Amino acid sequence: MEKRAGIKAAYLRRVALRTAENGAAGPRLKSSADSSDDDRRVVNLRAENEKLRAVLREYDCRLVRYVGNALAHGLTEAQLDAPLRPLVDPKIKSRKRR
Repeated sequence: MEKRAGIKAAYLRRVALRTAENGAAGPRLKSSADSSDDDRRVVNLRAENEKLRAVLREYDCRLVRYVGNALAHGLTEAQLDAPLRPLVDPKIKSRKRR
């Protein structure tokens, strides 16, 4: 904003008008109730984060198990990395699928 004096002046006028309308001298300070709500949200988000990390660990273990079993039964890495075949033939029209 320092390079654009007109934009800066308009911004400062808008902030001054808003401050005068609200009767506030500056940004609103957080009360202790807001702080406790924030603390509770942080605790809840951390708990949710831990649950999701546990799910991801389970998915990682399951993937390793699936790939290991596939390789043990003779599938190659190229076969595992191949794109999935379509489940429905795209040449079939929708009315024939029914």
